[in-house]
This record gives sequence, structure tokens and C-alpha cells, in this order.
Amino acid sequence: MAKFVPSFKVEPRAQVSFSTNNPFGRDRESVPVIIELLAYNADIRTIEATGSDGRKRQCRIDRFSDDKLLKQLTSDLQAAYNTGTEVVFVAAGGNDPNVWFYNVIIVG
Repeated sequence: MAKFVPSFKVEPRAQVSFSTNNPFGRDRESVPVIIELLAYNADIRTIEATGSDGRKRQCRIDRFSDDKLLKQLTSDLQAAYNTGTEVVFVAAGGNDPNVWFYNVIIVG
């Protein structure tokens, strides 16, 4: 009986700025909302943003591959919160933007 020797090439990981379970999934966007509450949950290392639609969205900061992107996100969130500007939350990997986010788009 011949011995089975698997032969295959391991593909390199996808180079992404934010890690998800589905790195090739498209980004999804929420409807425009105003941030009513902005908080940081140190226990799970998560930014939590509650919008004018009553939904609490979360961003797991450990999934960022670049600290510059995280700093830009926190700056954008704080500016939008301070001014009451509408934002669109962006979720990576095909995830629900009403629950998760990794970026925001300033609307106004």
C-alpha cells in the first residue's frame, strides 16, 4: 500500500488593515447616524458607539494591524461625537454594520 504524502501550496495570508474571519468579504455600511454615546470597554478592549438609531456598535481594537488607522478612527469618532455630525459606520468582512465597525465615514 502506498503512503499518502499530501502536496499542496499554502497561500499567503490576506494583507488587510483590519482582521476578520472573512478577509475577502466586502465592507458594508450603516445608514447615517449621530453618535450619542462613545465609550471604551477595557475588559474586552472594544470601542462602543451608540447611535441615534439606538444601536450599539463595537470595534475590537486588537484586530487593527496598524496603530495609525486606530488613532485616525478614534480621532474621527471623537470629532463626530463632539460636533454631533452624522457618520456612516463601516464593517469589514461582510459583517453587520449595525453591530460591528472598523471605520466611519463623516457625512456632514
